[in-house]
Amino acid sequence: MIAISPKIEPRHLRLAALVYVRQSTPQQLQNNQESTRRQYGLAERARQMGRSETAVRVIDDDLGMSGASSESRTGFQRLVAAIGMGEVGIVLVTEVSRLSRLNRDWHRVIELCAVFRTLIADEDGVYCAGSQAPAAARHCCRQGNRTARATRRRHPCPLERRRENSIQGRQPRHG
Repeated sequence: MIAISPKIEPRHLRLAALVYVRQSTPQQLQNNQESTRRQYGLAERARQMGRSETAVRVIDDDLGMSGASSESRTGFQRLVAAIGMGEVGIVLVTEVSRLSRLNRDWHRVIELCAVFRTLIADEDGVYCAGSQAPAAARHCCRQGNRTARATRRRHPCPLERRRENSIQGRQPRHG
C-alpha cells in the first residue's frame, strides 16, 4: 500500500479519479507494452488512495494518438470536460507530459485543475495546480504575455518543470 498524500482532502475522495492512458503511435502500443501496462496500473494506485472501484474511471480513447493536438483526441476532450464540470478530484498519469505536448492544451488542463482544485498525480507524486507555486507563477500558467514568461523563469511551476523534463527525456528532480 502506498502512502496517501496530505494534499488529498475529503472533497477529492468524493469526486472521480480519472486515469488518462495514451501512447503516441500504434507502434508504441505494440512495442512498448510495459508503458501501457503501467498506465493502466494507475487505476490500482487510485484505489490505494482511497477511491472505490466505481469512482475510478479509465480514459483510454487516445491510445495510438499523438499528444501534439487535442482536436481528434476524444479522450482528452472527455478529460477536460469532466474537470470543467467539477466531477474530478484527481487525474492520474504516468508522466504529466501524457496529457498534452501542445502548450495551449496543457495550460487549459492546468488552469481548469487550479480553478476546480483538481489534483494531478504521476508516478512520482501528487500535485495541486493551484497552490504549489507563488501566486505570480500560478498566474503565468494561465497567461502567455512576456511578463508572465519572465515570472515563470524566476518561479517555475512544478508541473510545468515536470512536463518539460518529461518531453525532453530528463529525469525529474526531487526536492
